[in-house]
Amino acid sequence: MIQMTIWHRLLWGLLTANGRLNEQTLSPLLRFLINHHRSQIALGLARLFLNWYQVQSTHIAYAQLTGESVSSSD
Repeated sequence: MIQMTIWHRLLWGLLTANGRLNEQTLSPLLRFLINHHRSQIALGLARLFLNWYQVQSTHIAYAQLTGESVSSSD
């Protein structure tokens, strides 16, 4: 099971300005970096929100398999 403790949530909140930095708000910057051959930097930035989405999806899928309820903050 993937960990999603309060510390993980706080760290993610800090790194993404509480969710304000996401694929929509970072799209112009990511596009600029890719166009200027800095795709590794763009990938590093994209990992912030992509990893969070993966953790959320994994928790939802696990809850569905086990019949547990998932809180709205997940």
